[in-house]
Amino acid sequence: MLAWRWRQRIAGWRGRGVLAAPVTGVVLCIGFVSGCSISGRQRPDDDPAERVSAPDVAMVAAPAAGAPEVSEPAAAPAPAGAVGDEAAAAREAREAESAAAKAPAEVEPKELPPKEVALAEGGVEVVCPESVVAGVKFFFSPLQPLEGQPLRVTAITEGELAPAALAQEQTGGWAKMSGTVGWGGPPFAWTAVVEAPVAGPHRFVLASADARHPHACGSVDVVPVDKAVPLRPIATGAWRVTRAWSREMEDLYSAWIGRLFLVDIGAKGGWRPAHQVLRDPKRNILYGYLGLREDDVKAPTEVILAPDCADTPFFLRAYFSWKMGLPFAVRKCLRGDWLHGPICEPELVSNVDPEWDDVASVVDRFNRFVGLTVANTVHSGTVRTVPDDEASDLYPVALSREALRPGVAYADPNGHVLVLVRWVAGTEDRMGMLLAVDAHPDMTVSHKRFSRANFFFEPRLPTGGFKAFRPAIYERGRVRFMTNAELAASPDYGNRSLDQYGFTEAAEFYRAVDRLLNPVPLDPVKAYRSQMEALIELLEERVSSVQVGIDYQKLNAWATIEMPEGGAIFETTGPWEDYSTPARDLRLLLAFDALAQFPDFVRDNPDIFLIPAGKSAYQIRSELDAEWTRSKDELSITYVRSDGTPWTLTLGQLVERVVELEQSYNPNDCVEVRWGARRGSTEFTPCAHRAPFPQQRKMEMYRVWHAERRRPSAF
Repeated sequence: MLAWRWRQRIAGWRGRGVLAAPVTGVVLCIGFVSGCSISGRQRPDDDPAERVSAPDVAMVAAPAAGAPEVSEPAAAPAPAGAVGDEAAAAREAREAESAAAKAPAEVEPKELPPKEVALAEGGVEVVCPESVVAGVKFFFSPLQPLEGQPLRVTAITEGELAPAALAQEQTGGWAKMSGTVGWGGPPFAWTAVVEAPVAGPHRFVLASADARHPHACGSVDVVPVDKAVPLRPIATGAWRVTRAWSREMEDLYSAWIGRLFLVDIGAKGGWRPAHQVLRDPKRNILYGYLGLREDDVKAPTEVILAPDCADTPFFLRAYFSWKMGLPFAVRKCLRGDWLHGPICEPELVSNVDPEWDDVASVVDRFNRFVGLTVANTVHSGTVRTVPDDEASDLYPVALSREALRPGVAYADPNGHVLVLVRWVAGTEDRMGMLLAVDAHPDMTVSHKRFSRANFFFEPRLPTGGFKAFRPAIYERGRVRFMTNAELAASPDYGNRSLDQYGFTEAAEFYRAVDRLLNPVPLDPVKAYRSQMEALIELLEERVSSVQVGIDYQKLNAWATIEMPEGGAIFETTGPWEDYSTPARDLRLLLAFDALAQFPDFVRDNPDIFLIPAGKSAYQIRSELDAEWTRSKDELSITYVRSDGTPWTLTLGQLVERVVELEQSYNPNDCVEVRWGARRGSTEFTPCAHRAPFPQQRKMEMYRVWHAERRRPSAF
């Protein structure tokens, strides 16, 4: 009966030439949509406990009494290529294999176009503003800049500055820094690299249109390699606390996240696992910050981060805290549910705990703390707290461009977790985008656009929404979290807000965010096209995810993966969790629905669209229908069939097999079935593997969850 109903719905789409399903109102009945594993554990083959401690022993120490805040000069890096043992060769082989498995391919953002800035010539005095007045902070990496080693220069500000460009003082005047990349915001940032600086002082400016009055100035001393000061061993804890969280540190954290996952508008990136992006010196402004070659895959011991979705925000926050000497903590919580949230213990798990004191290697100690301690502590319920709960690691923020900054997490009350990475304001020609990244059980990290499918929200389930990390405070040898009262009183924070929970309908929440993203009214046809492109992005990501499962099956001679009972198909452990796609496919079906309802959304919300005076609703609908007719055959994806041949599916064809996609999540099926190919078709011909008949029967019994776009209440 359900299958018949959905086929009737598709027939209606075909007859009208456009997707035109009923508008919103489907949000509450959607139920749980999660891509997180139930445990959130690191995969055994990436277990940092199995890594060999290496020559970064005794590189970190407690500072001497009265030492300045930044008092940890790094050891001189080992010469490139110095590692040649069998373990290193094995690591390189694993890294090459992992790199080949990245999905989808990333796109590095282009260099900034020339700015209309003015640079002072030799002999012209540059007047540097007070740093407080300028509102711009310079950040230099590594912690101890060394002669001949890359020096990363980053300027960060909360306010948008135009024009602006990084420049370095040279003989005869100032010169723009080549390769400068800018992004934001807020915060807004610019970064560039001096590849081989000489020893001595180096001066930089964030240039403006006035040659004598740049936006800000910064300087740093580069140390000769033979003058590098080694670090003393750490006394206790995963790392020592040398700094405190502040607005400046939060700006740096957001800027770091923003650059790490920056791609050109319309492009997308993907990494598998997350440490792939950390090992990219172009993206990671903290690359090698400690001077231990900690991000270098050729080093004896390198950072390992392989989160699933629940781990992702915590792993990123821990990595940044480790690099910057900041306090970090998480709570031990029972999972709870989407209505009441988790129940958490008062004691925190923090970086000053002595659990890994017997590990001498600084990097390995961090790997074990994050990959074992943190991974085994946090889960999807950790972020799923009610708005007023002070026993929480995160707190809700306002719906504003200033608050929805990179690094803020989005908690789906169903369990999925995303991390915001970029705000792209809309124009007349382009829909605004709020971009995030999320991780999946197969360890892929990739981009997502803000949409009803990716950011599930329901006001009657108050455990979801946009949330920022509570600042961790180090005092009296322990770590605690800032309270709600302290947040409200802090001049560096004060951004806690319950705005998100004042809506009575989910549609109001989505409309509020859409209006923030699109201060300029949208062209409805271009917005419709943007919706289609967003759906194609999700489908392309699924191509990679399904292929990972197919590759696993080939390596294991297609040994049957056991299928859980009932709602556990959405949330379990083991190969089914890693290679099946029921939760991902449920989000994908919701995205199909969002596209279906878009024409009615335009009709019901004309105030946010650019509709010429005198143009009727019928005319707008006709234009949308025409755009669908054009785009449905133009937009497509391509997957590899069982015989190795590529097969292309257009958006229109994929819409026609929505019903089949409700039953395409089983990793025991051939790739053709995973993409809804019908038996007897040319596309289906190479298929040689089907899920066992008992599993097929169970899938038909469970079809109701995908057909009605919901999950069983216990999951």
